[in-house]
Amino acid sequence: MKIFTLCFFVSFILCIIIIAFAKRYSLFIDSATSQKPQRFHMHETPRAGGIGIFIAFWVMLIYFYIHNTQLLFIMCGGSIIFASGLIEDFKGNLSPKMRLLMQCVATFGICSLLDVYLQDLSLGFTLPYIIGLFFTTFALVGVSNAMNIIDGFNGLASGICLLILCAIAYVAYDVQDMEIFYCSLALIGAVFGFFICNFPFGYIFLGDGGAYFLGFIIGILLVLLTQRQDSISAFFGLSIMIYPVWEVLFSIWR
Repeated sequence: MKIFTLCFFVSFILCIIIIAFAKRYSLFIDSATSQKPQRFHMHETPRAGGIGIFIAFWVMLIYFYIHNTQLLFIMCGGSIIFASGLIEDFKGNLSPKMRLLMQCVATFGICSLLDVYLQDLSLGFTLPYIIGLFFTTFALVGVSNAMNIIDGFNGLASGICLLILCAIAYVAYDVQDMEIFYCSLALIGAVFGFFICNFPFGYIFLGDGGAYFLGFIIGILLVLLTQRQDSISAFFGLSIMIYPVWEVLFSIWR
């Protein structure tokens, strides 16, 4: 419970500060006249809520898991992915190709460094190492961008993340993978701190940085859970991620 409370208050307080400063100094503002298809808001809104979630998760790691090199490396990769979106949120001039390149390099680097990859897809065969790495990189980058696609409508992206994280936490606790359970709990607290600032009035959005970061961390928690626990099918991850995945497929088709 300490982890949840810590992350909740860090995220919530930072979101309140960001809302005040962003509007006063016109930082990270998402214009209401934007022509992006996922825009539903009528007022200029800061899209930097991901900063609170990102910092809250870092605080949790430093306080509780400072000696866990795997989690620290994962967060280093997550920081690069977060930065790829934050630069776009702040300046609005980072090309999609450059963002995608940063995400792919960071994800592939972390997966190969830590041997975190999908090997068994529950289809009756296992993937060779290099194919597993590339497939996992593709999946994680896809999840990161899926979260960004659904961000824009008040409470949608953060609400979906909360549901997904609750499912991960429940399964992780059931199989006694306490590391993933506590990481999920920390993210639930951080996202909830943002959620109450985002829903229903939309005072702040996740932004590209927050959406990319949440998608990456959620995705890698699912990969770790599947990799560590033989009793958990790869279809578990797909089933709880079905809405963001569907939005990506629909966006491609559209």
